Amino acid sequence: MLKEKEIDQELEEEELPNKEKKPSWLEKLKNRLPKLSSSISAKLLACFVFAGYLFFFSSRLILPGGISAEYTPIGTELEFPGQNKTVTVSRWEYSPEQHLMEVELLFDNRSFDGINTYVFDAMVKNFSVEQQDVQVIISTPDLYVVHIPVPEQFRAVSLRMLPDVPGITASSIVKIYTNPGDVTTVASIAPKTEIEYRRGLILSNIDELQEQIVQLQDSNAQLKKTIANVELKNEQLENEKRYSTEKEILDLNADINSNCAYIEQLNDQIEDNNEEIAELRQRIENIRKQAADLS
Repeated sequence: MLKEKEIDQELEEEELPNKEKKPSWLEKLKNRLPKLSSSISAKLLACFVFAGYLFFFSSRLILPGGISAEYTPIGTELEFPGQNKTVTVSRWEYSPEQHLMEVELLFDNRSFDGINTYVFDAMVKNFSVEQQDVQVIISTPDLYVVHIPVPEQFRAVSLRMLPDVPGITASSIVKIYTNPGDVTTVASIAPKTEIEYRRGLILSNIDELQEQIVQLQDSNAQLKKTIANVELKNEQLENEKRYSTEKEILDLNADINSNCAYIEQLNDQIEDNNEEIAELRQRIENIRKQAADLS
């Protein structure tokens, strides 16, 4: 039985037998092609259609929101719902040669319940989703290192974890993600001792501190340039006094005093930056000592 809409369409066609059928988008495109030979036109049309299908089926791979966009940034802290425990992703590396991932996780048990063990599994997405076993390399109350085997081709990986607490439910699961475009690629991955992992974790903080020092030094350089420009402006204002009335000189002096106050503010900022640089350098030295003591 025809649907009501289809019946109305048939009736309309019977009442208007001479009604022209609207051309399809393919026909419109074909009509707009240059008057070339039929074989060339057909090839151009085929290429256009193929490009459209290629974009449609690959758009989720390249557009925001697709599977490949799933990623948990390094340093992200996540809380296990209802458990008062957190986990921070401190490192996630991938060796394409070994088809292996290594994930370093920092745990903080703020419930002080004495339960500091966790269970893991992983899901690997390509054009289907497959579960992967997770090998625990290091397990301590605050530091876990796990290995995840992955296939040669994948679009995203989800590492799922749960505190090993009696009676816990799936609602407390924490999931973290990575993908081939965001994960750190390394030549190889090999299990290490706990001390080696901790030393690497400690030393990794140095790079961040050194970057902060560079930023502060760049800021000081820009502040000094600004001071030089303000001082130059004050010299120009002083020269203008020679050809100014008493009232104009008062105004010039006010501008000069304002500029001098601004210079003082900039110098204070430089001094604050230098103090912070000294603090960061001391922290770097302490980190190196701490790493050396681990050996």
